[in-house]
Amino acid sequence: MRLGKTSIAIVVLALGCLLGSAFGQAATGYQRSMWSQKEGAPAGIQAMARTSDGWLWLGTNAGLFQFDGLTFGRREILAPGDLRSRSVVRLAAMSSGDLWVFLSAGGVIVLPKNDRDHPVAMTGLPDQTTYGGLAEDTQGHVWATAGNAIYRSSGTTWQALAPDSLGLPVPDDPNLRNDQAGNLWYGDQGRFWVRKRDSPRFVPVPGSWGPIGEIIAAMDGRVWVLALDLQVTRLQELPDVGRAGAVSAFSESDQMMIDKNGVVWSVACDTGDLCIKQEPTSSTTGAARVESSWKVVGDVSKGAMCVLIDADGNIWIGTKGGLMRLRTNAATPVPFPDDTYYFAVFPGPDGAVYAGTDSRNGTPSDRLWRLGDTATPVSGLDHPVSAWTREDDGTLLLAGEHGAWSFDGSRLQTFDQPIAWSRDRPRPQAMASDAQGRLWIAYPHGAPWRRSTAGWQERGGIPDLPDTPIASITRVHDDLWFGYRDNKVAIVEANDRVTVLDQHAGLAVGSVNVILATPPFLVGGERGLQWFDGHAFHFIRAQHPELLSGITGVLRDEDGSLWINGFAGLVHFAGADVARAMHDATVAMPGRLYDNGDGVAGAAQQVRPLPTLTRGPDGRIWVASSDGLAWIDPKTMPRNTRKPELAIRDINGNRPSHDETILPAGTTRVGVGFDVLSLTRPDRVDVRYRLVGNSNGWVSAGTRRDVMFDHLPPGHYRFEVIAANEDGVWNLDAATVSFAVQPMFYQTVWFKLLCVLVALVLAWGIFRLRLRQERTLIRQKMAVRHAERERIARELHDTLLQGISGLLMRVQAWTRLGDLSAEVRGDMERAGEQARQMLTQGRDRIAHLRADDDHPVRLADGLQAIGENLSALHGKNFHLVDHAPEATFRHDVATEVCAIVHEAIANAHAHSGGQAVTVTLERRGDGLAITIADDGRGVTDAEVEEAAKSGHWGVVGMRERARRIGARFSMTAGGQGGTTVTIERITPKA
Repeated sequence: MRLGKTSIAIVVLALGCLLGSAFGQAATGYQRSMWSQKEGAPAGIQAMARTSDGWLWLGTNAGLFQFDGLTFGRREILAPGDLRSRSVVRLAAMSSGDLWVFLSAGGVIVLPKNDRDHPVAMTGLPDQTTYGGLAEDTQGHVWATAGNAIYRSSGTTWQALAPDSLGLPVPDDPNLRNDQAGNLWYGDQGRFWVRKRDSPRFVPVPGSWGPIGEIIAAMDGRVWVLALDLQVTRLQELPDVGRAGAVSAFSESDQMMIDKNGVVWSVACDTGDLCIKQEPTSSTTGAARVESSWKVVGDVSKGAMCVLIDADGNIWIGTKGGLMRLRTNAATPVPFPDDTYYFAVFPGPDGAVYAGTDSRNGTPSDRLWRLGDTATPVSGLDHPVSAWTREDDGTLLLAGEHGAWSFDGSRLQTFDQPIAWSRDRPRPQAMASDAQGRLWIAYPHGAPWRRSTAGWQERGGIPDLPDTPIASITRVHDDLWFGYRDNKVAIVEANDRVTVLDQHAGLAVGSVNVILATPPFLVGGERGLQWFDGHAFHFIRAQHPELLSGITGVLRDEDGSLWINGFAGLVHFAGADVARAMHDATVAMPGRLYDNGDGVAGAAQQVRPLPTLTRGPDGRIWVASSDGLAWIDPKTMPRNTRKPELAIRDINGNRPSHDETILPAGTTRVGVGFDVLSLTRPDRVDVRYRLVGNSNGWVSAGTRRDVMFDHLPPGHYRFEVIAANEDGVWNLDAATVSFAVQPMFYQTVWFKLLCVLVALVLAWGIFRLRLRQERTLIRQKMAVRHAERERIARELHDTLLQGISGLLMRVQAWTRLGDLSAEVRGDMERAGEQARQMLTQGRDRIAHLRADDDHPVRLADGLQAIGENLSALHGKNFHLVDHAPEATFRHDVATEVCAIVHEAIANAHAHSGGQAVTVTLERRGDGLAITIADDGRGVTDAEVEEAAKSGHWGVVGMRERARRIGARFSMTAGGQGGTTVTIERITPKA
């Protein structure tokens, strides 16, 4: 039987919930969040469970819903066409991650963890069966009581169990529950049995109990009994049978639950919808308990129907109007009277912590308070306090617009302020005493004042001290550091020497609101946080810059971690991250923000009183914020160690496959939906994703749970998502999904290759066409050239050669005259022979002009003829060495080569003074080379250079002819004397 039965309600009614204070007192230390139908929550939540994958499941008359901390979604559990009611009366999450859904109309449906889209119905019992106790053993079997019978699951079937086979008597209205360690507890008519984990049978539990209403498994592993005895309710603790190593993830809501702190939560109060009470931490087994009184959690939980405490310690309340969550605050607010603001907090000389308020609204609550769980007024000081300092002997010096006081923990004494205060009565801004015990005090405007034996002096009598408005004064060893609102720090040494540091020293925080007096020295202000190396200031950066803005409070822990109070709220930076950021200016620190959602009441105070962070003697940190005062204990504050759960929900609205998801051709927009489950502070979860194959950089998702990628080209991709909870605990085991975008036919590789092939064919065709056009153009030019050469040949034949022929005939006639002397006759014969040679050469030239340039010419024959003719003319020796007898050249190329060789041989005969010329024809690389060498006196490089410049020996002409056919010409002194002319890189089709 469950607590929700009528008998339990009667017992709770008989108990009576003592109406106490409202939520702020009854459930102090808890942060409340509400979701109504306006925020998408379903109405009438009568059952809840949280599965191991992080989902919170809600059972309502309208069906089953799931919640990820941000959004609600309906989950269909009945097959299409199943017209049964979808109303859910009970939910249970098993250690396996499966969710068991109990329908109001009867029947149990299981949603497997790895396939929630395909629910499975349990068989073996009628749909109309009413289930009582429910438990799970360490083997994953589910146990249930229904009527006076006991059942255990086997796969998807219920099996009835014989009580005697389990060591149990015949059931009579039994109850059943497992504890956190996996032990099964069975109660029936005031008696208890326990089946220890991995044991096959139940054994009796010694002790005496009255009528049993409910077995309650607390979150700390203990087991309690809600007993019925003459309508007096007692909670009794059952014996410890082995709670070590709690392993059960069984989760089910109820009407009464006990959290890990021993607080009992009940929704069965008669005058209040939600009641709580604190139970003692130990008791005598089986003995009646002396109960603490119930407290009603105000009207914030009207219509409460069930309560669930999850593994993270969150208390979930299902109500008629929606869902409520209570979460343990990291910070504990200190209640003050309404309209009380602006807190100066300081440790007192007696070990207590005190606060002075300065609300600036004339409220009578502005006074000195002693702080604890509540604020207690200190008699004798009922005026505002806006500044304070602590003397070396522990005495507190306080100041406000109505006066100044010293406080030793028991007595208050007044003292005078400077004349500037007595005139206008401004609120003091900051106070501090120097190493000589002289008190400094600063006001919102003008220079500070110093009190000495001679009285108060403006600027302390130090003319070099700036007189602009001051925000803070801090004693650093024997020096005083003054923080100015116009971005200056003035250091006043014990000898009154002043050093002013400003932007020239790197200071750039704006108003210097707070100075940390222990090395490394820190200054905080409106524009950020900087550290001082003794010479210059350097910024410390945060991953979220807004966390280091508007700083008015800074504290450092022993491990080097920092607490910063600013515009964003209270922020904690780990010591290792601070050290890295100070060592490397490019490093940005991650920080843990504590704000309204954690019990910190708003942003930090900005003007006064300053500083806004104070550490008490017990280690607690007191935080003065714009909307109130709170404290946080670094040693005991809650920390969420559970990693966020990650899962891929869909790709383009469809469930992803286990392998690679194939998207159709033409897909250019891909949407990926994912779930990030961290229910404690879902708004603070740091979610990052990336798409491998498109960009390897991580992108922050904020609170989005869907991302869209546009203009994706075809290819293979892998989407990855990681997340960290509000305390920076990362789940780096990324949820991933691989998908491929199929290409259109025009995006395939074969199509691209085909396009390349077609382009190559077109390019080849265009090249061939262009080549044909060029050849035609060349032929046309060659035809014109050939016609011109034929014209020139005809004119030369008809003019010059005819003239030479006539001259030759005259010379021959003259040689036959008898009256010529022998000497003249010899000259005439030699002139005639030269004329015949000229006639022969002219005819050859004309023949060359008429020849076709494409006609191949054997070069060796031409070289042989040139050499022999010139040798005969000059009476010298000639020798041709032919290593390329098969080499043929186009006629125009051969002509240019022969002209160069003719000029070289002629120069050798005329100028070298030698007796022989050797011409060598050979192959070199891809072309041919011709060398003309003589055995004469040789030439120097200077003579060759001078000949080239002056045009002697035909050097310029030979080089131009060589360049015209693409050959290289050189002229050097020979190795054994003489001169060598070389023509290289001659190609047959040059």
